[in-house]
Amino acid sequence: MCYNDCNMKRDNQRQTALYSYLAGIIDGEGTITIMKNPKRYIPLICCGMTSKKIISLLAEKLEGNTYIEHVPENRKQMYRWRISGREKILKALEKIMPYLIEKQNQAKILKEFIENTNFRTGQLLVRKCQECQSVKKIHGYNLCATCLMRARRSKNLNKYKSGHIEPRFLSTQEIRRREELYRNIKKLNVRGVAATK
Repeated sequence: MCYNDCNMKRDNQRQTALYSYLAGIIDGEGTITIMKNPKRYIPLICCGMTSKKIISLLAEKLEGNTYIEHVPENRKQMYRWRISGREKILKALEKIMPYLIEKQNQAKILKEFIENTNFRTGQLLVRKCQECQSVKKIHGYNLCATCLMRARRSKNLNKYKSGHIEPRFLSTQEIRRREELYRNIKKLNVRGVAATK
């Protein structure tokens, strides 16, 4: 084995150790959830603790924002990290999911929520293609990737453009789907009874 191979192997081991450590922090101190307000559902991963170094490490390696929480004078300073935004959360999940134990199910639900939702229009990304009638991920004008490429190559895209209006409101099916994922993740995040002396 040459010197470069040894270095690569060592770097991979360090990276694995780092992301498994960060996953452990999120497992124990963090939250993987879907927040809900009257207008929308918001995917979120966050963590709070008194160690500024660990919070900074989370932000450095998984992106996101850090902030200081205001606490009473007699308590230790709390630092918080949070990551929102579809692409950032998916990148973070890709790095930590293999190492999560306690919050593995929450991560799966959050990933499903993000991957199967078009946040711009609110519509479900996986649905029936207008051309081939297969249930697939939709890429534009109610067409799957294959049918969209065929329409572009044959210069027949106008057929699908005319009369096509991107829906602005959530369908009943999509509202039900999001609510079900929200309730499932909320159920998993229920806290137990506080320990007593």
